[in-house]
Amino acid sequence: MLGEPSTLASVGVAVRLALAECGLDAESVFDDVGLDVGITKKHEARIPLSQATRLWARLVELTGDPAFGLVVARFIRPTITHALGQSLLASTSIADAVARIGRYDKTVTSGTELEVNPGATRTELFLRFPHSTIQPAPQGRDCMLALLMHSFRSLAGGAFRPLRVTLSHPDYGLAKRYDEVFGCEVLFNARRDGLSIDNKTLNQPCAYGNPELAREIDKISEQYLRKLDSPATSYRVQHLIQQGLPSGQLSQDEIAKRLNRSISSLRRDLHNEGTSYKSLLEETRETLAKAYIEHGRHSLAEVAYLLGFSDQANFTRAFRRWTGSTPSEFAGQEDAQ
Repeated sequence: MLGEPSTLASVGVAVRLALAECGLDAESVFDDVGLDVGITKKHEARIPLSQATRLWARLVELTGDPAFGLVVARFIRPTITHALGQSLLASTSIADAVARIGRYDKTVTSGTELEVNPGATRTELFLRFPHSTIQPAPQGRDCMLALLMHSFRSLAGGAFRPLRVTLSHPDYGLAKRYDEVFGCEVLFNARRDGLSIDNKTLNQPCAYGNPELAREIDKISEQYLRKLDSPATSYRVQHLIQQGLPSGQLSQDEIAKRLNRSISSLRRDLHNEGTSYKSLLEETRETLAKAYIEHGRHSLAEVAYLLGFSDQANFTRAFRRWTGSTPSEFAGQEDAQ
């Protein structure tokens, strides 16, 4: 998906550790969803949200645990959430930490924002998803809320517990486990994912707060945000691929020239963003193919041409590889809906 949100790849360290606890090989699991497990060691690399979502689905499939997000949250440490995790520990109160998350949550994931709704006696914190076409998996949402709770508990000296947690997914028959993790009432099948905090707890000064240190760490987050605000290399490459498809696609060499880059630096930057030219070409073609077929304005032969395939047969083989069905079968499914 062009310009889709992304998640900090280093959070995958916690996934690796959680898999190891279950006796599973992280390298093969990451490979199943087209990711190199080595990307988790790159502290500023990012994973497209669509791949993160596929990873969560694979984790649930392998472990049989729909609440695996709670497991992963146990292994997340401040040092793997860039500068934000460390500045939270230096915050002067939970309210100070919440404000900091509101400013810098994009450094960890651009697919989720924290919405703060203050009330007379309590404050509601909700997860908000700014991208309507792609949203985090339920396990990712569980992980985010559990991570918030662990962070706030550290600030409160271990005594923190929310007033209530709401989750938009069912309880999976594991309601007791969620109750134990959050230590409060947990409501399932709710309209939104979030937690409620008593205002006295929210504003209680933290004995370990260090505002000067927090402000210094914030500068690192500011620098990283400026990098994120400039178009990612993968986004620019996808844009060029889309432009060049009807003429037979732009080669990787040609794209590097148009970006005034060497082929090696282009490959390195794409690798750091968790992708490659081949993956971007496949993703762009698949996304556009589905869109063209859904719109129904072009024949399949025309779609094959628009996507840069030499003939319709090659397009059909590629489409079956992407979706498990032929373009004609896919079009029939869309018509049936």
